[in-house]
Amino acid sequence: MPPEVTFRTKPQLAGEIVAAVRDRGVLAFRYVTGDEGFGANTALLDHLAAADLVYLAEVPHTTRVWRPPEDDAAPAGPPAVEVGALAAALPAAAWTRQLIKEGAKGPLEADIARVRARATRDGQPGPDVWVVLRRSRGDAPTLKASLSNASADTPLATLVWRCGMRWPVETGILEAKGEVGLDHDEVRGWVGWHHHSTLSFLAHHFLVWARLRLGEKKPGADRAAGAPAAPGRAAAPAPRHPHGATPLVLYPAAELCGLSVPPEAHPPSPRFVLTL
Repeated sequence: MPPEVTFRTKPQLAGEIVAAVRDRGVLAFRYVTGDEGFGANTALLDHLAAADLVYLAEVPHTTRVWRPPEDDAAPAGPPAVEVGALAAALPAAAWTRQLIKEGAKGPLEADIARVRARATRDGQPGPDVWVVLRRSRGDAPTLKASLSNASADTPLATLVWRCGMRWPVETGILEAKGEVGLDHDEVRGWVGWHHHSTLSFLAHHFLVWARLRLGEKKPGADRAAGAPAAPGRAAAPAPRHPHGATPLVLYPAAELCGLSVPPEAHPPSPRFVLTL
């Protein structure tokens, strides 16, 4: 390892990576998502908020939040409560069934509830947040709780959409391990490990790009020609290229070069989510 590299925790590394990606201007993201390991680190969450980023981070069920007083004239609201207890106390009407995403085995639905609250900082009420509660469906439902610094007027549909944005990234990492050997990192040096990881992600990017450009595999495409059409039935027309008569020419080198050469900076877009 280089001598200037010192020990840093995962949340510290995450904060540095987010800042580096933002400063480079390659990915014009606005939202950041993360699991409990990052959501439990209030310093990281405050760092993201200070950078004008919107986070949605899972937190442990023991995370305490402050409910605002029902009466604006009241000096203080109820004492801080754990998000797990908050979810258990919600009435049935507070939960709505939502489509989280289209999963590999069909639509993934869950019961969603949200509560406006204040996060805890040093035992005292802190910044305003949404407590987003996601309860799976089935005989043994599980609960996931997240905090988000999204504005008070954020639609529920937007929060639901962000709940499902970690899944594509996690799926991509699993695919990279299975298809291009991301986890086959039997290397002995700092540089070798980084080379292996970088090339594995580039290879996976190319496979995903090619799949999107070429589409799914067509039945019979790699076999001999099928039998002629039955008498009295017209043969099926030859498939047409979706972009017209001109065949599609692939230039993978140019596409991969775009990852290495930073494009012009763009303003933050609500379409892109950075996942920790």
